[in-house]
Amino acid sequence: MADSDSGLVHIGASCALPTCNMNDFLPIRCKCDQLFCRDHIQPDLHTCPLLAQDAQRGASEPSESTLEKNAAAKSLLSKHFGPSSAATTSGPSRPAASTNPKKLAQQRQLAVMKMRHKAKPADPKDTAVSVPVGERLHLKVRKAEEDPAAERILWFKKEGR
Repeated sequence: MADSDSGLVHIGASCALPTCNMNDFLPIRCKCDQLFCRDHIQPDLHTCPLLAQDAQRGASEPSESTLEKNAAAKSLLSKHFGPSSAATTSGPSRPAASTNPKKLAQQRQLAVMKMRHKAKPADPKDTAVSVPVGERLHLKVRKAEEDPAAERILWFKKEGR
């Protein structure tokens, strides 16, 4: 599977959007059966022909196949999880807080891992590669008058020990 001229292996596929044509190692197949990079997989970004069909049909009226799929999914949910699960469509619910100390420690550790993953360097000169995780100080930062949801997670390089 190697190219005889360059010795390169052909892995992945090119984005089907003519203006992009990026070689993506994990391309995503759209419902229109074309492969796109992660930046152009949204139907409105690659002028998906299925999007035009939906617009002509009227997005407010779901197709019969969609209604059948929804009904089948609800019956499957109620069969396996009881009738209340199929009726609940408000999104994921949070599990009740655990009182088990071992479970609480795991949840705190998971929260720290998520925080470290979301953190951005406070100093633009620092990069994620240049400073090992063990040499970083992670902080949640927000202005006093801002909404708590507007919180930013930053990391600083630890200096001297």
